Amino acid sequence: MANGRNRIVLASLLFGGFLMIALSLTAQPADKKISLLGTWEKVSDKVGAAKTFTPVAKGQRHLKMYTPTHWVAMSYDPVTHQANDFKGGPCTFSSDGMTEIVEFASNVAAWKSFFGQKLTYKIKLEGDTFIQSGQIGETKFEEVWKRAASPVSASSKSSASAAKPITLKGEAVCAKCILKQTPECQLAMRVETGGLSLAYFLEPNDVFKQFEASLADKKLDWCKTPVKVTATGAVAQIEGKPIFTATRLEQNP
Repeated sequence: MANGRNRIVLASLLFGGFLMIALSLTAQPADKKISLLGTWEKVSDKVGAAKTFTPVAKGQRHLKMYTPTHWVAMSYDPVTHQANDFKGGPCTFSSDGMTEIVEFASNVAAWKSFFGQKLTYKIKLEGDTFIQSGQIGETKFEEVWKRAASPVSASSKSSASAAKPITLKGEAVCAKCILKQTPECQLAMRVETGGLSLAYFLEPNDVFKQFEASLADKKLDWCKTPVKVTATGAVAQIEGKPIFTATRLEQNP
């Protein structure tokens, strides 16, 4: 039991560190700019010769976390808190997919032959659904992941305001029409860094509402045309998404 808890704590610490690095380091170049930042939970998979998808077994939870430079995957029993598998390493993005390298794993015997290898997969991102397909060794697979939902406590809601303010330059865009990440139109911010496109969902506070109204007054349609902006505020991970709480939002010339 202690071993399982230690692995979960280690996963949390590693991902927390990865997220801080992601906000400060230059991401690796990508042909197709794909933002998978955040936490994903597997809902079903199709392995080997299987023709249909099989839901994840009850009593198991599979999570996967991405930053622009690294990935971590783990599974555990939510009742006993026993971690069953844990692995991760660097990742890069290409025109139609991504490459993951297994750098560490809890089950060394199972992954030893894959350490250091570049495992290339095809990916498809549709709103809050992420589909990954490829082959590990002789086994073909296809997995369906959803953005992980988690209860939003008062502390998590206030974490953005408590974080150190940062200033970002990017574009105000529609999360549905341009980013293809939400089922409904929603004003978001796209930031280019090192060839990677990062999406931030904007907290609908008073600063956000005033900025949205100013765009409407100027008849700027952010569902069709990105609007260059500078934003100051703080970022927090809420329900698996990077939420930017702005204290200043200004349109760039």
